[in-house]
Amino acid sequence: MSKAALTLDDVCALIAKATTQNEIVKELIPALKKLDKSSNKSSTVLDGKLQNDADPLAVLEPESATVGYLFILNARCSASNPDLTILIPHIHNFIERFDLAQLRLVPEQVIFFAKSIVALADDAKNMSLAVLPLRTLLLRYTPPGILTTFHGLFLQVVQASRDHEAAREVINRPIIDVDTSAFPIKYHDHLLYHYLGGSTAALLRDIPRAVEMLEICVSAPGTAVSGIQVDAYKKLVLIGLLAEGKLPTLPQYTSSNVQSVCKSLCGPYIDYAHAYASHDKQKLRSLMERHHEVYEKDHNLGLISLCDAAFRRRAIQKLTETFITLSLVDIAIEVDLLTDDNGLRETESELLSMMAAGEIFGSIDRAPGGALKDVTVTFTDDPEPYTSHKIVDRVTAAINGAAALDRRLVERDWAVGRSKDFVTKAYNAAGNAQGGMGGLAGDEDMGGRFDWDGEDA
Repeated sequence: MSKAALTLDDVCALIAKATTQNEIVKELIPALKKLDKSSNKSSTVLDGKLQNDADPLAVLEPESATVGYLFILNARCSASNPDLTILIPHIHNFIERFDLAQLRLVPEQVIFFAKSIVALADDAKNMSLAVLPLRTLLLRYTPPGILTTFHGLFLQVVQASRDHEAAREVINRPIIDVDTSAFPIKYHDHLLYHYLGGSTAALLRDIPRAVEMLEICVSAPGTAVSGIQVDAYKKLVLIGLLAEGKLPTLPQYTSSNVQSVCKSLCGPYIDYAHAYASHDKQKLRSLMERHHEVYEKDHNLGLISLCDAAFRRRAIQKLTETFITLSLVDIAIEVDLLTDDNGLRETESELLSMMAAGEIFGSIDRAPGGALKDVTVTFTDDPEPYTSHKIVDRVTAAINGAAALDRRLVERDWAVGRSKDFVTKAYNAAGNAQGGMGGLAGDEDMGGRFDWDGEDA
């Protein structure tokens, strides 16, 4: 006699019965996986309602029934034309209340859930729907410092929704490790996260963090050069100009293949950086005219415009190194602005903005009712003694953060050094070196050859 098919009431009873981790792993998860992989009729079971017409997601509690709740929620997300007005509140309820220990028992279901949220938002033509759920899931589910597939997925959603502020906390968390046993991840995920993170940080005007993340992407070790790394280098060049006013220097450990490919494919950007660093206005204009289509195709015209604006501010900063007092007219001429009233107003506005931002220090002397052409500007040194409580607290926090990160890196270094895989590879590499053979890892050891097939950020 064939066994009767499970009803959703049976499933909910099984979920309620499984209260220990042993019961969840040995009884509940196998049963739910059988339903999840069975016929369309069975998948309709998880997507349906109880016999009393109640919604199982309204009956189950996410804290105590995390695994069962997630399987039912995933079935609901996969249904055709789901009612988002009902489904979205259940998604938020689950993400805010799930039990972390239970959730980590079913990582493949979590990945499916995250991708389902993105698919629902995409179908609704409103990617903003996915931003908060993914952000909360990422911050609650992933351990600090561990890179996962969710990081890149979340930043793709942020880029699509243009809600860049939502990513600030995520990209400011340092990434120091991966855990492939708990979070399946590929080399491509590492490149994509740091590329999109650097691009997002630039849009948030966090230039130091943008430079750091793009540099990590470009200098990532590998046997093949990824298109992501080339795109990241183009942005790194421009953002490096915003940070330092010159072409950024890649770390010494950057692959020679990456450096060679970037040099050959990023000529318009490298030429622009050299002209920028030498303050050659005419060459910058010439390069802009000649390579405008290249910058536009790479979606970097916005960064170019920021560099142009920063070029003027750097020219003003350079004046402060030489002069104590200058007329507004002289400054306008030096920064290539007109000397009529409109040009002088723009020059004065730029000076006031830089003083407010602490980029330069000084005063603008203008007699009441006096003409703009008679205005003089006096430059002074930074008056901040850097001994205030606020400055001391910031420095102390930075030192403590660096010390904590150093401790984690030391612990990770010891763990890697004692691991069987590291000892085996180090031993083999040493033996090969003695035999005249290099100890370089092949593509399979580095995660294979990766080429970016996603859209530009």
